[in-house]
Amino acid sequence: MITPKRSGKSTLLKVASILLTTIPLFSAQADAATREVDCDKGQSLEAAVMKGQGSAEHLYIDVSGYCDERVTIERDDVSIAGDNGATVQGFNIEGARRITLNGITVTGPETGIMMSSADVKLENVLVTGNGEDGILSRFNSTLRVSNSNITNNGVNGIGSLGGTLDISENSTISGNANHGIDADLHCSVMISDTAIMNNDVFGIQLGADSGLLAFGGLTVSGNEEAGVFCGDTESSYLNHGEPIDDSVECTDFNQVAP
Repeated sequence: MITPKRSGKSTLLKVASILLTTIPLFSAQADAATREVDCDKGQSLEAAVMKGQGSAEHLYIDVSGYCDERVTIERDDVSIAGDNGATVQGFNIEGARRITLNGITVTGPETGIMMSSADVKLENVLVTGNGEDGILSRFNSTLRVSNSNITNNGVNGIGSLGGTLDISENSTISGNANHGIDADLHCSVMISDTAIMNNDVFGIQLGADSGLLAFGGLTVSGNEEAGVFCGDTESSYLNHGEPIDDSVECTDFNQVAP
């Protein structure tokens, strides 16, 4: 079956529409439960999450120590804040909404944070040294990243298969073994106030009708190949900020830059 060709500009319109119409997904909840977890004392972060399974309360967890576990989150409304350099081996976030990770280091042998049909916000998070992707977002997930570093991971810093990425507020994506960001399958990407540097292939790769909307404060430099690469004629790059240092390899039709 032949699929009718769609203009890459439609992706830019989709990105702008998401930016204008997305409502806050992380508003405060009236009912809340709070727990403390010290992994150095043998306590389990996943067990604390599971205790709240099925509850309508927003669950707040303060975690400390090194958590030698891969934590699965399948319920909505969970906020996990790290104390004293808290480190977790990894997260699987599956079908869960309004998930916030704050002040945590994520490092382990697999993908650091795996998201499937989820809404997740990362604040002040370090995702580093993971054996595969730092973060993999798939099945139309929404990922918001602020004041976070995603560095030195074994494949991509962030891989996204569909859905939305919103990266801002002094974040850094650097030193990853493949691309800084690999956005595919109609992914919408919005970036501001972020450095994407010194990744081993592309800074940002766009494929399969994906779109990048860039704003002020975006630095893309020192990547081994192009800073922004459009892997097909349907993917699009629109820059509302300053020109980036690295080259941009997109067709003229799909590239709008100052």
